[in-house]
Amino acid sequence: MRDRIGSWGAAEFDRRFGVALRGFAGWAREWLTIVHSAGADAMRSTYLEVLAGAAKPAEAHILVPE
Repeated sequence: MRDRIGSWGAAEFDRRFGVALRGFAGWAREWLTIVHSAGADAMRSTYLEVLAGAAKPAEAHILVPE
């Protein structure tokens, strides 16, 4: 990123990054499910699921403490 900012400048980097991010977000909406969970138990079970290789690739977890 530093190299790109150095060669394009911050404004152009921000513009290109925004275009790419919007493209990715539109594509990801088609297959990605956001899962919101709260609390230590949810954090632990999600971590163990990932650790065991049982996490679903089409789920993105947003975990927050209670």
